[in-house]
Amino acid sequence: MSRFFDSLAVVVLFAVFLALPFTQAFPRSDGKSDPIESRSSPKAVLDYGTFVGGYNATYDISYFKSIPFAAPPVGELRYRAPQPPLRYKDDFDATVTKDFCVQRTVNGSEDCLYLEIYGRPFVKGAKKPVVVWLYGGGYIQGGGSISWPPFVFPTLNVSSENDFIVVLPNYRVNSFGFLAGDLVKEDPTTDLNVGLLDQRAALQWVQKYIHIFGGDPSKVTLWGQSAGAGSVLFQTIAKSSQPLFRSAVASSPFVQKQYHYNAPQIEQVLTTFLNYTNCSAIRSQAIGCLRKVPLQTLRDASLAVDTIHGETLSHAWTPVIDGELITERFSVAAAAKRINNKYALMVYNTHEGENFVPSAVSNWGEWMKEYLPGFSDSQFEALEKLYLDEEGASLRAASVYRDSVLACPALWAASAAGKGWLVEFGVGTAKHASDTQFWNTIQPAQQQYPHIYQAYAGGYASFAQTADPNRNSLTPVVYPGVGTGKLFLLGDGSRAVANSSTPIGTRNFAELKEKCDFWRANGASVPL
Repeated sequence: MSRFFDSLAVVVLFAVFLALPFTQAFPRSDGKSDPIESRSSPKAVLDYGTFVGGYNATYDISYFKSIPFAAPPVGELRYRAPQPPLRYKDDFDATVTKDFCVQRTVNGSEDCLYLEIYGRPFVKGAKKPVVVWLYGGGYIQGGGSISWPPFVFPTLNVSSENDFIVVLPNYRVNSFGFLAGDLVKEDPTTDLNVGLLDQRAALQWVQKYIHIFGGDPSKVTLWGQSAGAGSVLFQTIAKSSQPLFRSAVASSPFVQKQYHYNAPQIEQVLTTFLNYTNCSAIRSQAIGCLRKVPLQTLRDASLAVDTIHGETLSHAWTPVIDGELITERFSVAAAAKRINNKYALMVYNTHEGENFVPSAVSNWGEWMKEYLPGFSDSQFEALEKLYLDEEGASLRAASVYRDSVLACPALWAASAAGKGWLVEFGVGTAKHASDTQFWNTIQPAQQQYPHIYQAYAGGYASFAQTADPNRNSLTPVVYPGVGTGKLFLLGDGSRAVANSSTPIGTRNFAELKEKCDFWRANGASVPL
């Protein structure tokens, strides 16, 4: 994959920053001409095609909504690692958003490997920092922006001091992105973790081409939310022959149980999927059979399998340890600081575990045995002592889930980086994704509670711009480095409705660390 774009060289750069009534070329002393510059119709010429973008005057944003970064993964490319993009002879209209990848909530299309780029009008040679943003959706759904302004705009817009380019790539999900098992590993025409490989292909595209849009490939921040944040953490430990990003941001990193590609749980998922698609008769011909199955049948089967095999608090379709891209569990890699990024800003929400457990867990012991079937009696006893403070089985279960899947991966990632920061979002309900109202899309809360918006989105923006949440900070409260033993705290976790007096401060995270040390020590039994 490191040579994904070796054959693709940049021919010329079309940048944008002047509002001109017509296209104009600027002469150079060597007799050649500089790129055409037009605010209203930005045009990028790559060696595989010419792509025409657009401009939104309301938000002063130039954009490309659909640049292909890989060949359509259809036909024989279904279940394959992404391949170099096709070549286009005619100008490619990149002002229209393409379909999402095939998923739960919308039918989508297999021809989905496109990326969006937006920012303040692109300027040649500007060398702006770059944010590559990965969507969430439990590894079974999700996609780029379909509304305007696009995702993360409130973060870009929080301060004029921060001016970065945002890239939003699609990646394959559910069975199309995470089909696994011995059969997939052994077949030379298939690849494991193709959803993660799609993300890497987009990152490689950024390294090759983002300078054309005024971006600096040495200042890339990889940011995601939920499963997108989990993907960020997987990318930080992925085997790589070249640096693809310097900084990582994970908002509620959803890092589920990490099985080897041929673990019994994974093989059961594959077997059920083959049965649903009528491709189980001759195992050696199963992949060829799957490539002939109609798209809608595969989608229906993917959803059915996820319902059947989505064991307690986990999905059937998820990244696996494949021995090539991902070679070890995240807790192990982070402990050894075998990571690809220098800087990390990690966030979890106080009560987000409640989104993933039943609201009426009546028997704590039964629930724990279902969630952690690999635990021994002594491990259960130690776990119960750690979580005695929670009242009621449901809240205890939610805390266990939050720590093992979300908060502890965040702490481990922050601690593994050269410089890392940990944030707890405890405003209002502090449920999963409740924090996105302050940074992802334009929401009333940003004007209603500006001190929260500026402290939170301002920290994200400063980190994207400078690799430090404090450099261009908009709040007097300093984000403490994880080495201080403190985290940055928004709200207090009391579930009080946000207001103009919602506190912003810091807090010692010794209690969380104690629990995370337990999860790391017992990670092989989860597995984490």
